[in-house]
Amino acid sequence: RSYVQQYVYLRAGSRGEELQARFDFDPEWVKSQILAAGAPLWTANRPRLLLWLVMEGPQGRYFVNRETSPESVEALRAAFGRRGVPLQFPLFDLNDAAAVSPDEVWRLDVAALRSASMRYDAEHILGGRVAGPQEGRIAGDWAYLPPNDTLHRAITAEAFESFAGSGAALVADEMAARFALAPTAAVEGGLVLWIDGVENYADYAAVMGWLQRLELVESARVERIVDDRLELRLRDAADASQLATLFALNQKLQPASERAPGVQLSYQWLSP
Repeated sequence: RSYVQQYVYLRAGSRGEELQARFDFDPEWVKSQILAAGAPLWTANRPRLLLWLVMEGPQGRYFVNRETSPESVEALRAAFGRRGVPLQFPLFDLNDAAAVSPDEVWRLDVAALRSASMRYDAEHILGGRVAGPQEGRIAGDWAYLPPNDTLHRAITAEAFESFAGSGAALVADEMAARFALAPTAAVEGGLVLWIDGVENYADYAAVMGWLQRLELVESARVERIVDDRLELRLRDAADASQLATLFALNQKLQPASERAPGVQLSYQWLSP
């Protein structure tokens, strides 16, 4: 059996002088190898990252966006995409202009960054500043703001692509350390999950589709539907606390204040 789904050759570099090959492997096979090895698995259910970046040039300091520096935006999207980090840029509208200034982001003002990011409901924020080039190099800093923490990294690089890659590495490594889960022995009989607030078929399809995409959940069997409650039994490679960590990334799931006896996981589904 071939585990390579497809491959393609790519030209890279400023003049296409580099030849690269990209291979796409069967994701189910890759997952099975990770689980068999007992290695930590960072699932595809990942928090999005809101990015505020200010660049300093001859005309002063400005936010990096599609209008001011489209090539930088593409480099950032490529760098974070390679590390599997969902990237979001602010709207840079009048509300953002009133909430935070380029100078505040340049100072990596944590309070200002968190305040300006509230409208986006973003729990993971990245602030950055970059200047140059000077003597063929650029210099800058990143400030990654996950919940209840702040991580800084100073960077000197030969190109903006390398600077972008350093920011992606900072965030991806920290996210993986927080959210990657080592598989555990399956709970005998599976885990019982109750979800209230499933009021229609659209809710049901959204819940089941999301559960089926979780790499550590092998199967989700519906045992009973009572009013708006969906009662399921999960066969998985994770324990209840590990699944709770993953469930916390879904903003439509709110932990229930109480759990019935024998129910390991209980949530309220928040419909749009």
